[in-house]
Amino acid sequence: MTTTIDLYGGVDPRELPAYSFWDVALSLRLPVSTLRAWTRGQPGFQPLFDIPSGSGGLFELSFYNLIESYVIVQLRRKHGLSMRKVRWSIEYLQKILDVEHPIVEADMFVVGTELFMRHGRHSLNLTRSGQLPIEGVIHDLLTRVDKGPFGLVRFYPQIENSKGVASPRYKPIVIDPEVTYGRPRIAGTGIPTAVIAERYRAKESISAIAKDFYTTVTKVRAALAFEDEEIATGKAA
Repeated sequence: MTTTIDLYGGVDPRELPAYSFWDVALSLRLPVSTLRAWTRGQPGFQPLFDIPSGSGGLFELSFYNLIESYVIVQLRRKHGLSMRKVRWSIEYLQKILDVEHPIVEADMFVVGTELFMRHGRHSLNLTRSGQLPIEGVIHDLLTRVDKGPFGLVRFYPQIENSKGVASPRYKPIVIDPEVTYGRPRIAGTGIPTAVIAERYRAKESISAIAKDFYTTVTKVRAALAFEDEEIATGKAA
C-alpha cells in the first residue's frame, strides 16, 4: 500500500509564503525597497497586489507574488508604464476574469496571432482589448514559464548567457514551488543555486563544484550568475 504525504496541508504551494523580499528581488534584479512598496505600500501608495495572509518573518512572498512582480517589472522597464497605468491594468484583468491572481491562475494561450486569457467561465481576448503593453509582457512571460492544468507552475528567471545575451531560449535556472520547496535550482536537477554559491564563496573552484554535483561548468556558472552576477564575471576555473 502506497502512502501519499501532503507536504502542503492541502494548500496550493504557489500560494504559500516561500520567498523573502531578497529572494524575489534577486530573481528579478529589483531593489528590495521597490518590492516592499509594491507589496506593503507606503504613504500615498497602496499595494499593487496582496501577499499571503498571515505571512511574516523571513518568508513573506509567494510564487504568485514572484510572477506578478515579474510582470510589473516588465511593464515598467520595457514599456515605461506609469504606476497608475500598471495598477489599472492589473485591476482590469481581475475584474474581467473575476480572479485575484489573473496572471498566474488564468489559462493563457495563443490562437493565430491573438492572445487569450481564460478563467472558469470568463475569458478575454487580450489582443483586441487594447491592452498592448500587458499583451506584450504576457507573450514574453509565456516564454519563461511552464503551464499546468491550473495556471503557471514553473518560472525561468531571465539570465544572460556566456555572450551576455538574455535569450528567451536560455533557461538554465528554474523556480518550481513543488521542487526543493521553491528554491531556485539548476534546471533539470535538484541542485539549489544557493548551495553552488556557498561552495564557491568557500573558495572551491567551479570545476570542483561541477564534478561534485555531476553537472557541467557551464551550469555552475549559470547558477553563480543567478546568485551574484559579479561572481560569475571572473575567470575562475
